[in-house]
Amino acid sequence: MDIPIPETWSEVQDRLLPVLRRCTEPASAWALGHSDPSQAIVRRPFAPFLNELVVLDLPDLRLYINRGHLAQWGVQPEDVYRAAHTNLLPAATTGLHLRCDYGAEGRQEPVCLLHLDAEDGYESSRLLLRGWLHAFSSSMKGHPLATVPARGILLVGDSAEDAQVEALLEIAWQAFRSAGGPLSPVLYSTDGGGRVIPWEPTVDTTPSTQTRAGERLLAAYEYSEQREQLLANDPQAAVPPVTLVRTRATGQSHTVCRWSEADGEALLPHTDRVILASENGETEVSWGAIAEHAAGCLEETDHIPTRFRARWPMPKTYRQLTDSS
Repeated sequence: MDIPIPETWSEVQDRLLPVLRRCTEPASAWALGHSDPSQAIVRRPFAPFLNELVVLDLPDLRLYINRGHLAQWGVQPEDVYRAAHTNLLPAATTGLHLRCDYGAEGRQEPVCLLHLDAEDGYESSRLLLRGWLHAFSSSMKGHPLATVPARGILLVGDSAEDAQVEALLEIAWQAFRSAGGPLSPVLYSTDGGGRVIPWEPTVDTTPSTQTRAGERLLAAYEYSEQREQLLANDPQAAVPPVTLVRTRATGQSHTVCRWSEADGEALLPHTDRVILASENGETEVSWGAIAEHAAGCLEETDHIPTRFRARWPMPKTYRQLTDSS
């Protein structure tokens, strides 16, 4: 089906809106952009494994803006982002209200969170607006925390309120796992300049363990999605999968992949741990050891999430790696 696209910038700029997406979305984007650069979707990094994209909001569909559209309209990416933000700004707090919910089983008192329920499909996009999350700082004891586990969910709470943090984490994990359009199970806060960043608790507590686990879950999810896309494009490629490992006793999580000598050249993901599989057996090492001893075996590619074109290490390097385990 041919979609009529406005031919001029003046016709289109008022109908652009920003959207928050995982870096592997939309699923066909990488292969399409790889085969035809004009079809490469305009995107920029927002947070680990999340990108900001722009859509043309048409009556019957949302069309992702690509490089070909920019050439057609004679504009730069920054022009598109600026117009999209300008268009969403008047509705920045539309549907924002206090939502009270018991949350976790057994909780005696209700927990109240700010819930943005605009019913326009762009709820999570508000987090992209400059200063949006930071604006809540003056009304909170701690730092404002946001969760966007799915495209249509945006909740905000206070980092100084343990019950709110617990509720946000619970909602983030449950909604991410069950959503048709999952985004992220991570909680987000702001840095000193108001930029949105993953929240890192200042003390090593259960929330900090769960937060790090959410980051690892998102990484594993995105590498899995990417692997499917890469293998669909080249079924013979060596694309090691990423596994999420969680230690039951501590609740700590880490990501791991298996780098096999038999693969020859492999597209190695950036994981916390790497299992080296040779004809002599298997040895698990940290990514730090890989970076220190085998950096010469890795060539960074343009894949997002990051993958390295990896050549199996020479015997001396392999011994250094196994000795570091």
